[in-house]
Amino acid sequence: MKLRQLRKEPRYEVSLTGYATVNGKKVETEIRDLSKGGCRFIISALAKNIEIGEEVTIDIFTDPKKKQNQLSLSGRLCNLQSSLHYSKYGLRFDLAGQDHVKILLSNMKFNGTKFVLKSEIAP
Repeated sequence: MKLRQLRKEPRYEVSLTGYATVNGKKVETEIRDLSKGGCRFIISALAKNIEIGEEVTIDIFTDPKKKQNQLSLSGRLCNLQSSLHYSKYGLRFDLAGQDHVKILLSNMKFNGTKFVLKSEIAP
């Protein structure tokens, strides 16, 4: 039996807070995993469902209490899984999103469990 990797690049487990903007409406979100080509994020099941194919921008905050926006990840939804508590979405980055995720990944470190942001993001 041979195992074949389904993904083009590795995914990193993260927990990043931000806001997803779809059609001018913002909803609080958490990014759960991240790669150079896309991410998986969750929103509350009570929030409006986002349709596959819609364009989404996620603003990442280093300090959620101060709402300090550091980077925006943009792209198109390519996957959706729903449960009672939240909806999980797969986002495939566009060119701007791919540029920003490179900066984001270079400013993260492994804390023993998952990747977290360093205190300051350098451009």
